[in-house]
Amino acid sequence: MMTKEELAYLAGFFDGEGCITISRIRDKSGSLILMISNTNETIIKLIAKWFKGDIMYIKQKDNRKEAWTFKAYSQDAEIFLKAIYPYLLIKKEQAHIGLEYQKLIGTKGTRYNKIRRLTKNKILPTILKLREELFKQIRFLNRRGNLPIYS
Repeated sequence: MMTKEELAYLAGFFDGEGCITISRIRDKSGSLILMISNTNETIIKLIAKWFKGDIMYIKQKDNRKEAWTFKAYSQDAEIFLKAIYPYLLIKKEQAHIGLEYQKLIGTKGTRYNKIRRLTKNKILPTILKLREELFKQIRFLNRRGNLPIYS
């Protein structure tokens, strides 16, 4: 079990080095993904010890330092975001969108039954529309360029 201090540290680290996104599959929104990349292998391995996910090694070109990336998907990403959410500052809005998106997806065991049930109730088009809107919102927040400065 992580302490509040460790969660706060991780949230600050994630605010600076992390990314929350929603994948695209055949022009439809897919799954929630979070990533944290850093040149310090120790911190990435520590995060992987605390949370489920994958570690990838990235060999760089042109005298750049090697880097490591921690990635978590769907439910694992949800668990990670829920743990650090109270302590986030910069990426709190993206985390909120990611968590809302994951609610619409459901858990692995119930996802297909849920979709079949929703189709019978003709609610599925509304759910798909909400998922697409959340995808667009997170894409907008993750854009590069001049971003608003929070005071």
